[in-house]
Amino acid sequence: MTLDRVRAEALLLSGKRDDAFTLYAKLAKENPDNGPIQEGYAEALLSTTDKASLQQALDQWRRIAARSKARTPRWFKAKYSVALAQFKLGDKQAAGQLLHYTLETPPGLERTGWQAHFAELLKRCQM
Repeated sequence: MTLDRVRAEALLLSGKRDDAFTLYAKLAKENPDNGPIQEGYAEALLSTTDKASLQQALDQWRRIAARSKARTPRWFKAKYSVALAQFKLGDKQAAGQLLHYTLETPPGLERTGWQAHFAELLKRCQM
């Protein structure tokens, strides 16, 4: 499993995105409880510009958020990434709503390391 993940990352770095996505999809399906694999696949998908991959990234990050304990580093990353995927797909309103809700719902994002990221993306959504 570790070797396949390293191979998927190497394929990404060498520009062989389709092969990397195929391998990551297989790994994610076979290892639904492996957080690093799920995140790696989601990050790879989110790094693209094509609509189909971004939609897959959105779905993948939503699954990660749903399976993560609230207010943990993985949960914050997943929430931010859901909003980023929505933004990249052109749905600034949905992204802005998620970001605003997460920023404003107590206890907020102070001392999480995510407040500036959320605020900056929210600002981009409002342009």
